[in-house]
Amino acid sequence: MEKTRTMAFQVSEETFNRLKAYLKRHKVKQKAFVVGLVEAALDKEESGQQAGQDADSYP
Repeated sequence: MEKTRTMAFQVSEETFNRLKAYLKRHKVKQKAFVVGLVEAALDKEESGQQAGQDADSYP
C-alpha cells in the first residue's frame, strides 16, 4: 500500500458551502475533488517545465 500523508486547511464558511453544493451537484467526493485539483496543478507545472516554460510563473 502506498504511504499517504494528511493535508488540512481552512476556508471561509461561504467557500465551504459553495464547495459542498458543487460536490453534491456533480456527485463527487471532497477528497477526490481536492486531490484531482492538486494533481492537475502539479501535472500542468511539470509539463510546463518539460516544454521549457518557466515553472515560477504558476500562481
